[in-house]
Amino acid sequence: MADEKILLSWEVKKEPKDATAKTFIILILVASALAIIYFAYQKDYVSVAAFVVLILVMVWYFFTSPKSISVVLTNNGIKLDNRFYKFEGFKSYWISERSGFFYLEPKGRVGSTISFPQGKKDPEEIKKFLPENLIEVEDKGDDFTNRIADILKI
Repeated sequence: MADEKILLSWEVKKEPKDATAKTFIILILVASALAIIYFAYQKDYVSVAAFVVLILVMVWYFFTSPKSISVVLTNNGIKLDNRFYKFEGFKSYWISERSGFFYLEPKGRVGSTISFPQGKKDPEEIKKFLPENLIEVEDKGDDFTNRIADILKI
């Protein structure tokens, strides 16, 4: 990585949880509490423990502050926070018009799609620094995990 050259970098602060996300979390907490009561009555203590863990995770999530994501485009790949992805592992990309996320599609059948937010950067400016062999394809929309993350403001 000695010949690594930073071409473009930016930081995106995730949005704080809005009323919809808070309502969804509270509904999950209430449903979990009802499930705990039901499973305790049924003497199914493994399920009780699972729902207690779910409640603890949701409470922890509810009180965490939004974090920021660091995006760095280099001549060889992209670095998202502390994780580096080489461009040679991807065949195409698209930009979701709904969320403004860039999605990098892996070569072959094995591998996961990588996504990163454009933040306040102009998409054309970001495209300018992507390699020419990375083909732009039609908008395929957001993936399932980003849709859930958008609802919960994760």
